[in-house]
Amino acid sequence: MYNAFRYCLIILLSFSNILNCELAPEKDFVNVRSYGAKGNALIDDYLAIQRAINTGKKVYFPKGRYKVSKTIRYKGRIYLYGEGIDSVIMGDGLVLSISNGSYSQIKNISFENIKIPTLLIRNVSNLHSFVIKAAYSGKGYQPTINDLDAWDRLDSSIKNQKIGPHIFFEKDSKRIVISNINGKFLSIQINNSCDSKIQNCIIRGNNNVFGAIVFCNLGNYGLRNVSENNIVENSSYSGIVFIGNKAGLIKANQSNMNGESGIKLYQNTLDGFDASCYGMTIVNNTCNYNFYDGFDLQSNYPRNGKGKIFHIVKKNSANFNFRTGYITEGIGLRFEFNSAKGNFDSGLNAFNSQSYFRSNYFKNNNRSNTTIGVHQMAFNIGEKNVIENNYIEQISKVGYSIYDESGKSVIRNNRIPNGTAFSGGKVINQKKE
Repeated sequence: MYNAFRYCLIILLSFSNILNCELAPEKDFVNVRSYGAKGNALIDDYLAIQRAINTGKKVYFPKGRYKVSKTIRYKGRIYLYGEGIDSVIMGDGLVLSISNGSYSQIKNISFENIKIPTLLIRNVSNLHSFVIKAAYSGKGYQPTINDLDAWDRLDSSIKNQKIGPHIFFEKDSKRIVISNINGKFLSIQINNSCDSKIQNCIIRGNNNVFGAIVFCNLGNYGLRNVSENNIVENSSYSGIVFIGNKAGLIKANQSNMNGESGIKLYQNTLDGFDASCYGMTIVNNTCNYNFYDGFDLQSNYPRNGKGKIFHIVKKNSANFNFRTGYITEGIGLRFEFNSAKGNFDSGLNAFNSQSYFRSNYFKNNNRSNTTIGVHQMAFNIGEKNVIENNYIEQISKVGYSIYDESGKSVIRNNRIPNGTAFSGGKVINQKKE
């Protein structure tokens, strides 16, 4: 009898402990609903979320749609997390502004717009063919002044629209991690950062800043920042942008159908600071159907090919972009095992010296059939490059398979079954098989 009573008592106590755990007060985290957030997409939850973040604790967003009408601001580390696509923060413009946010994390949350934008929707078969319409979903991006073929048709309300949420980190921003974010008309910008990561996100961009994912470091070079395994599309400007970064990693991203380039490294100066990037590793990315270039990897403009950039660009793919597949510039580039197919301009437009272009595959670029200055692989200025073991196919006889302006590069062992190689004012022999 005693043992039976003791067994029942243990079960009751255990059950009581379970209840106590479920109802225990929040300790190392806070729930936004505890601060008044409704999550019904109607009531403004700005103040409730601000109060929760002000505690300095981890902030949990349970399932819901949290409308935000003003910018949430905080100085210091934040940690926001939720239930993925079921936890949605809704807003337009600057939604979250964090200063001195080193070691912050945002993960497993969705962000989306409130207002309905007017979109420029381009035909992927002919990017100069487009329609303009208001749409909450579907393809297309918010047009900008760079859309020269459409801009004059737009009224001022469309030209000035800033629809979709923007996340912004500034000042001291070390080791920030943003991961597993779903974003509709979202942009993320991290300034003055080292060792930060944006990874495993699915983002449809907006027109708030330079791109959907931006690492910007001016006057204080960013080191070892990472954009990895993200899917980005329909950004009004470029998809993924690095400004003033060294030794960064851009890996395994897909960046498609953006208003400018898929992946862009800034060049020259911005606000008086050097905006060029150095020692970047760009691997296993895909950039398709962008209105400018697939990969814009310049360091100077006008291009002089003299910047000591030392990038590694490897195993990337650029297809059906409206300008070039890749535009590169500078000294010390390693460009290997990349591919480019069906781009309207050159597959590669290079302004490099003392660089290596090896084992790349190019097929049927120059879809515009431009007769002057457009080629499968074009080396426009620079010298002492090594161009070898590339395989180049082209149906059209317009343009060269390899065009080397200087005639001062090593060009060898390239296979060009239907094309011609040209270097220093004359045709040179390459493999035809």
